[in-house]
Amino acid sequence: MTRRFGPAPAARVACVALLAARIAGCHPQPPVEAPPALRTFCSEEATPARIERLAPGVLTETIERVRHDLSDASGMSLVLFDRDRVLFELHTGFSHSELRYPVNSETAFYIASSTKSLVATTALLLEEEGLLDLDTPLSRYLPTLHFRGWFLSEDTITPRHLLTHDTGITSKALELRTSMTGEWDRETLLRLYGSAGGGLSKPRYSNLNYVLLGMVLEEVTGQTWQELLQQRLLDPLAMRRSFTHWERPADNIAHPHMLAADGSILPVPERQNLLRDNTLFPSGGVIASARDLATYVQLYLNCGKAGGVRLLPEATIRNAIAPHTRNSGGGLHEYFGFGFGWELALHDTLTLVAHGGSNRVGARSYIAFSPSLGIGLVILSNENTVTPYVQGAIARFVWDSLTEAPAAERLDETLIRWKEKVEARFADRIDGRFLPVFEYPNDPFLQPPLSAFAGSYADARYGTVHVGVASDGLEIRYGNYVTSRVQRLTSTRFVGDFGTNADPIRFHVQGSQVVALDFTGIGISFERAR
Repeated sequence: MTRRFGPAPAARVACVALLAARIAGCHPQPPVEAPPALRTFCSEEATPARIERLAPGVLTETIERVRHDLSDASGMSLVLFDRDRVLFELHTGFSHSELRYPVNSETAFYIASSTKSLVATTALLLEEEGLLDLDTPLSRYLPTLHFRGWFLSEDTITPRHLLTHDTGITSKALELRTSMTGEWDRETLLRLYGSAGGGLSKPRYSNLNYVLLGMVLEEVTGQTWQELLQQRLLDPLAMRRSFTHWERPADNIAHPHMLAADGSILPVPERQNLLRDNTLFPSGGVIASARDLATYVQLYLNCGKAGGVRLLPEATIRNAIAPHTRNSGGGLHEYFGFGFGWELALHDTLTLVAHGGSNRVGARSYIAFSPSLGIGLVILSNENTVTPYVQGAIARFVWDSLTEAPAAERLDETLIRWKEKVEARFADRIDGRFLPVFEYPNDPFLQPPLSAFAGSYADARYGTVHVGVASDGLEIRYGNYVTSRVQRLTSTRFVGDFGTNADPIRFHVQGSQVVALDFTGIGISFERAR
């Protein structure tokens, strides 16, 4: 009798097939069950919301209390609406705190990752036109894209995977170049995608999916993603206060702000504003007013119609907010699934279709609607240290008020708990990560001299860093990422102020030559260009 060790041949074949599927980037996962509110959307009448619990005076007073208790001085726009009209709106603070431009109903804010929903809807419009097939492999759309990492394949990843974050693509170089430095071209991006990593822990939320999706949309139409968004979505919905290019604060655009250690709000210096055209991508490149975004969400609340004109079939709308992949991310609500450009969540038993967005400094957005209540909420701010808690407290109060939940009692509990978190954030700044770090001396007798560090440093993945001598130390430019000042701590260690963060910088010296530079805080290195 022959003994067999290991799995039987059929089992081995199954194991190999499963491994191959995972390596190809399409491993099976258990389906996500859609709540009744999503399954019956567009086919049943909305449940009457408890609008009377949100009288304008009550909501105004609540917003003012939340902003006061959490020390929020940002510019903010909030719009609450149903399928047909605005139920309440409030615009407060300044779009630019130094120039004293007040926020009003026309003020447009950078909405960061909330952009993904608009781009996904544009992709669905292109699908309806027959220009895009969600299940065609990327190799058909981008023939020069060739993944070399494990678990990724251009022959199996499709636009559907990109829309629902079901790829596992990871690349620090791509993240930095697209969201911070702005140093890229199409060929560089495709090369970096080819060398990107991938993993089995999918789905996983990533900007890189939507950057790549934008390249697909551009390939099939011959237009930029900005032109497509404008023509297919913004113009038909008359979203005239929405932009895909950065504009000036004087044009009623909310300027990004940061908080100083003493809690005062400051506009991000123009040289350190990462919001430039070269960092506005389909993953987070839209600037829009709260009213415009309410109009956009009403397209969903009305099951694909806008102004009585159908832009998308009801079936497409339901499919867009169906849970295609699992989302186990934490946050304000209990997130359970990814739709097309939407995150699906529960607030108690209330199903919400939502998407938030934030910038490293100076922007926070919250967009959500309840399919069962037929109500939507948009909150936009131009600061991102305190505003996550402010928007969260207000949003929870609104959804509690529209259901049977004890809204006032819950708000009291939330503010007690979150005031401590806000105070901890301020304490963190005072403890030395931010401006106080520049109390270190800049010793002129340290060697080598500052002039020895000047020059260019490069890496094939991360791009180029330029170092120059300034009156108070060094100036370092990494694309859009520019220091306001750099001070010396030791012979080869410096600290640079890139807006709100004080980042450590280390140079490497061989003999009398400076040969490399490290951004130790984010773990990347550059060699001295010869």
